[in-house]
Amino acid sequence: MLKTYQAPGMLDWKLSVPVGKTFVSFHFHGGYRSAIENKSALFSTSDPALQLILESSPQFKKKQIVILSSLQDE
Repeated sequence: MLKTYQAPGMLDWKLSVPVGKTFVSFHFHGGYRSAIENKSALFSTSDPALQLILESSPQFKKKQIVILSSLQDE
């Protein structure tokens, strides 16, 4: 399953989530602001391990990261 995550209000964000004695990095990008619209930074993955790490993070629990879409693999 491909999931796309959004970091509301962020234009670019390099997030490091602690996992045991190491860190897993996520790069949210593609956000922009203009006079017409604002678009928040996104991160997409189909890796279930990365999805679990991200969805277990404090940032996800605080709604600093939300799931924008989930697409079933064919």
